[in-house]
Amino acid sequence: MNRRTFVRNLSAALGTAGLAGRPGFADPILDPDATARRSLPNFVFLISDDQSYSGLSCDGNPAVHTPNIDRLASEGIRMTRAFAPSPSCSPSRSAILTGDPPHETGTSRFRSPMPAGQKTILEYLKSAGYYTGAFKKVHQGTEFWTRWDFKGLHKPINLFFESRPKDRPFYLHIGYHDPHRPYLPGERYPEKNPRASISVPPFLPDTPAVRKDISHYYEAIERLDMHVGRLLKLLEDHELVENTLLVFTSDQGMSFPGAKGTLYDPGLHVPLIARWPGKIQPGHVSSDLISLEDLAPTWIEAAGLRPPTFMDGKSFLPLLLGKAFQPREAIFAERNYHTHLDLIRCVRTSRFKLIHNYLPEAPYRPLSDIARSPTWRSIEELARRGQLAPTLYQRYFKAPRPQEEFYDLQSDPNELTNLAGDPKYKDELLHHQVLLSRWMIRTHDFLPPPIQPPEMDMLME
Repeated sequence: MNRRTFVRNLSAALGTAGLAGRPGFADPILDPDATARRSLPNFVFLISDDQSYSGLSCDGNPAVHTPNIDRLASEGIRMTRAFAPSPSCSPSRSAILTGDPPHETGTSRFRSPMPAGQKTILEYLKSAGYYTGAFKKVHQGTEFWTRWDFKGLHKPINLFFESRPKDRPFYLHIGYHDPHRPYLPGERYPEKNPRASISVPPFLPDTPAVRKDISHYYEAIERLDMHVGRLLKLLEDHELVENTLLVFTSDQGMSFPGAKGTLYDPGLHVPLIARWPGKIQPGHVSSDLISLEDLAPTWIEAAGLRPPTFMDGKSFLPLLLGKAFQPREAIFAERNYHTHLDLIRCVRTSRFKLIHNYLPEAPYRPLSDIARSPTWRSIEELARRGQLAPTLYQRYFKAPRPQEEFYDLQSDPNELTNLAGDPKYKDELLHHQVLLSRWMIRTHDFLPPPIQPPEMDMLME
């Protein structure tokens, strides 16, 4: 069977792959007594929608004003190398909730519901006596809403704090809509005067339309920041700041070409900030590699439980507490179905990234919200006129795409020069092929790994 036939046959299994043999709700975890419950930390999880790492002033962007999120960073830890497990909304969120990659839990397709038999962070925390509540966007299907103790949806958030049992710790999940498209421009900045301080990233053309589009994106982030500020005030009013681990991140990168829906850094690299007074050193900055999969085991360990060994995520609680921490060598990510099928896997280490395209025959295709954006229309118009930079034309219109892309992020942070065929990088390429292949095998990926790792040769003898 050739590769194309293999991929076509397996793509039908995207919604159900990985469930066989996964532990269910029956896993025994001891429930602490009432006295221990009162000493457990509360968890507040704030997640924005489609926000790249560069979209905060505390992360070095002078064109966007985010004083409330900046305050969280100054009072806690800011992680500069955090990555989403998928550049697609619901798969990324499922990985956050389960600690496993989407293909292993049957949630790899956009809008795949969380399977009824799949254990998540909720079941672990409830076993420790936690009260759980969710507001706004959770994006895991109708059944998943029944698992929460408090279902806020679009109710005022203060209702959660007023009605929660005061003798139990809680996990509060708030999924903000901003800065997801469509943007609602013109609320704070004149339409005719996009911010002069905007720096257009090299993976986009610098045109007035693109600058204005980015300005509207930043405006949505600033609206998000105001909502975060209101939540911080509620925590203060209810005297819940001191014993609460608060985490802020985003599900994936910005909704622009070359970002959301791709495995390039703008689609995966997201902000990650944590505050826990008395536990996390204020103003700390970490460059350790973190996957958002790592949140689930971190919460579990912070709740006094032992993270299950089968979880792909790795607890970074020691990092938060300033203790000895063995960082990841690599993070992994996947792209499957979102608007259209595009099967891609990647591994990223501190310096290098390997992207493996399983459907290279097709050129880049933007997701539906990006395809309607002023930025994509500007790219198409420049291409028609023959005025699009060669590197960008190759990124967005070349077909077939390379099956393998390999980037030196130290010298090429914008991932524009593919080194997969460069003999100088042969050893590094092989190392990353082995890393990616081992991960795909270990997590029961439905796609064939790039190579057969050396230890598999021994098993086949």
